[in-house]
Amino acid sequence: MASAFAGREKPELIGKFSADLDRFLTGLRKFQKKHELGKENIALCYEAGPTGFVLARRLIKLGYDCIVVAPSLIPQKSGDKVKTDRRDARKLAGLLRAGELTAVHIPAVDDEVIRDVCRGRTDAVSELMRCKKQLLSFLLRNGYRYSGTARWTEAHMRYLREIVLPHNSGI
Repeated sequence: MASAFAGREKPELIGKFSADLDRFLTGLRKFQKKHELGKENIALCYEAGPTGFVLARRLIKLGYDCIVVAPSLIPQKSGDKVKTDRRDARKLAGLLRAGELTAVHIPAVDDEVIRDVCRGRTDAVSELMRCKKQLLSFLLRNGYRYSGTARWTEAHMRYLREIVLPHNSGI
């Protein structure tokens, strides 16, 4: 976490804050108290990532100004390839102060749940296809090839159930 107060001072690194909501809020309140700032004097942002939008929703509900920024929308200097949490925090603080960040839409909880379910289903279907291919490849390597017309039908499943593999791998 970094801060960039109004004016021309360089953004200052505050430290590392936990992604845990309660711990983050504790750290934020300590920062507020130390600098005697009200919620209306604080603007927050963070990069979109695996933590999702829960933090942003909570901060907005508590009255903070908070945006989430897509990493691809953060302005970059050419040749600036080194990424560290410290550099990123200071950079985001400075860009937020300058008004150069583009916020992404924070979806409603219901929309995010539907997206998670869709992603989970897509992952499960992909995993099922991968496992089927692995099974067929294993059987083919061991000399078993289904002679029926279509795979994964009831007849194919019966064929798979009836296969007896020898214990010795030297078939």
